[in-house]
Amino acid sequence: MGWRWLVVLAAGCGGGTIEGDPALDGGDDALEDGATDAATSPDTRDTSVDVTDGAVDTDAGDTGSGDTGSAPDTGVVDTGSSTDAAPDAPAPTADPFFAISPDEATWGDAQATTLRGLGAGTVRFQFCNWPADKAALDAKVEIARKHGLSVLAEINYCTLYAPAAAADRQAYWHASFSDAGNAFSAKFAAAAGEIAAAFKGRVARYEIWNEPDAAPRPKTGWPGTKWPSATNVDWDGACGAYGYGVDYGQADWAICPRQLGVLTTNAFMAIVANDATAKVVAGNVLFHGDDGWVAKEYWKQVEASPAVAWHVTNKGRRPWDEVGIHPYGYPPGGKLEAQVKAFQALVTAPAKTVLTEYGWHSLSSADPNLYATEADAAKHLEATFPAMKAAGVPLVMWFNYLSAPGLDFGVRRADLSWKPAAKAYCKATAAPKCPAP
Repeated sequence: MGWRWLVVLAAGCGGGTIEGDPALDGGDDALEDGATDAATSPDTRDTSVDVTDGAVDTDAGDTGSGDTGSAPDTGVVDTGSSTDAAPDAPAPTADPFFAISPDEATWGDAQATTLRGLGAGTVRFQFCNWPADKAALDAKVEIARKHGLSVLAEINYCTLYAPAAAADRQAYWHASFSDAGNAFSAKFAAAAGEIAAAFKGRVARYEIWNEPDAAPRPKTGWPGTKWPSATNVDWDGACGAYGYGVDYGQADWAICPRQLGVLTTNAFMAIVANDATAKVVAGNVLFHGDDGWVAKEYWKQVEASPAVAWHVTNKGRRPWDEVGIHPYGYPPGGKLEAQVKAFQALVTAPAKTVLTEYGWHSLSSADPNLYATEADAAKHLEATFPAMKAAGVPLVMWFNYLSAPGLDFGVRRADLSWKPAAKAYCKATAAPKCPAP
């Protein structure tokens, strides 16, 4: 696709580009498998939790939800529900394949009704500020269930305390990094287990982190050589030797691939120990660099990481059920399908590749790689769902429902008027009564 360095917002959305050397090439290094292929025991879920040693600090700082939507909806969140009480039976669910990122700031019955009317079957919530916001999260989940919407819970950089400054976050998350775990990975696994226990049977999928794959430094030539390539990249140094992503403005939520292997492995064991029916979605990588090479090479490193290899050897499978990707900027009709197929080849069976984010913005002054007119965005949306269904992708999370100033990805504008994409969503889902005119 040519020059493609994307910067995304913490809410999990497309943003601007970084100026720099356009000579970024893709790599084709062979994927290094662990000692045991997960396909030999695809249904094995060992629920014995073996997380790293270390005291778990239960103090969670308020890092904010990260959501950027600002237009009001008419729904009111009822925060009176509690995970201590037996939850009400949910409404019949829609097809979870059709997913959409809601506007969490205005989430309520009205928005849930609207999304179900569009034909959505899954919504995604960031599980921030745990455990202080437990009651609010419970209310969000119960509203979704009441309206027949499956829930994907994102456990990420906002779930627990993190320093405000990007460089400080990197130092905190990677402090005393070890493939056996560090203090942060122990806290993260503990939180994942607590969340899975609190929401047992009510969350269908847990997404572990979001867009962890920042641009790494080149291994040789730094700092004279500023930009990495698939064959000149320092992945190991990203685990603490330098501030991962700091050099490129991508450090706010970057996690080195070996640390993501640790976080995912321990979180997977903690989740399945408390809710064996929930699926765990690993990766959730952003496609950037020419031909999306950063996401692909990053994922190879995760698959080959010592923590994942340990789980394969000792538990007989990889510690995830699905692997999420964010292939922004690649339109359906050939390019998107090719990128998904290429990434599927890197994912060890029986895990499936899912799109935990995908969409197009209609702000001509923003990132040109992600831009489409409102009419073209609608065409892309309508074509994406059947194309991904044909590709064997079990979930597509369209980003997103409601636009905000400077973030024009929504199927609905910030003033609550409808874009053509809303009607296209209804057509893709065969919704019987579309709320969009």
